[in-house]
Amino acid sequence: VTTFEGEQILEETGPSILTSIGHIGIVLSCVSFLILPILFYFRSQYIITNERVMVKNKALSSDSTEMRIEDIQQLDTYSNAIFGGGIRVTVGAGSSVQIPFKNPNDASTTIRQLVRDEK
Repeated sequence: VTTFEGEQILEETGPSILTSIGHIGIVLSCVSFLILPILFYFRSQYIITNERVMVKNKALSSDSTEMRIEDIQQLDTYSNAIFGGGIRVTVGAGSSVQIPFKNPNDASTTIRQLVRDEK
């Protein structure tokens, strides 16, 4: 620390361990509550083709899920005030996947039509 002429340092210390942990907690909270949703928004894709429904998430790591139209047994829409809405697709052995489409009613209508055409 550079001091002015005649200035004296009366006390010098660093932050306590609890203060440091608090700052780390704030940083981690910002990452998890601000940055991760933005990454999911820009790096995720939800795709419906004439053969399958695909979910691709690439926020921190990359994973994908594909369901063939012919394997879909049940389709539900869901909605809530905070997280928006989407569709819940149930396939084969009763496993289900939630897909947060921007327009869940349009997506469910498209998939239902494809399932009907398949049968």
